[in-house]
Amino acid sequence: HLFSLSSDVAHFNYQDFSQDDHSNIRLAPSYRFKLAENQTFYLRGDYQSRYELRGTGLSLGQGQSLRVGDDKRYGSINAGFLYGKQDSVAKLSLDLGQQKNRYQTRRNVTKVLDHQTRFAELAFDYLLSDYSYLATKLVFQDVSFDLNPIQDKTRLIGLVGFKWQTTTATRLSALIGYQRVDFEQNQFNDD
Repeated sequence: HLFSLSSDVAHFNYQDFSQDDHSNIRLAPSYRFKLAENQTFYLRGDYQSRYELRGTGLSLGQGQSLRVGDDKRYGSINAGFLYGKQDSVAKLSLDLGQQKNRYQTRRNVTKVLDHQTRFAELAFDYLLSDYSYLATKLVFQDVSFDLNPIQDKTRLIGLVGFKWQTTTATRLSALIGYQRVDFEQNQFNDD
């Protein structure tokens, strides 16, 4: 069993613009349970509170007309299974989860952007030589907007390519792929 908690807190103070003082927070707990020699089950969470300065992000070009910037919250949880390990000939992973995004400020404008994404990812890597892998990845996402269902969509992504890893610090991936997006409203669909 392995439990870990990663956190990042940054506070920003501005001498001339105290209304833009803010803190960005990130908490990311994770739990790993080794079922057998090459089989690992894991749970991961992620919570972020990020401040977008006036005139950036959602308020791009509106910096002078706003009193404060936007506060955005992000949360996710996912569970997965890994067959193999870092130096295995073959690695297979399955990841299932959900993400939620929401702005906390200017709710009259930002509430239509509140959305959640449910996702599934399947990845397979096969060792071709000492440091190179043939890599494949398949991703399914179902995005639903709480108050703006016209933006609801499902996305299917398929990737294939190569990964090179000579050390744990040196890694390169080159993947190409296909993406298909189907919106709730047919006029937005891929042709």
